[in-house]
Amino acid sequence: MSVIIIGGHDRTICQYKNIGKAYQRRSKVFIQPTDNLLYCLRIRYRTR
Repeated sequence: MSVIIIGGHDRTICQYKNIGKAYQRRSKVFIQPTDNLLYCLRIRYRTR
């Protein structure tokens, strides 16, 4: 299972990734989402 984190502070990126590793999950952190982020997520999860 994967975890996607959107938002937060720049200083907490490593902490978010370490929490994901502790739970043996892949994590992807987007602190400052781009315009294309929602479009990419929609395409990725529509096919599942």
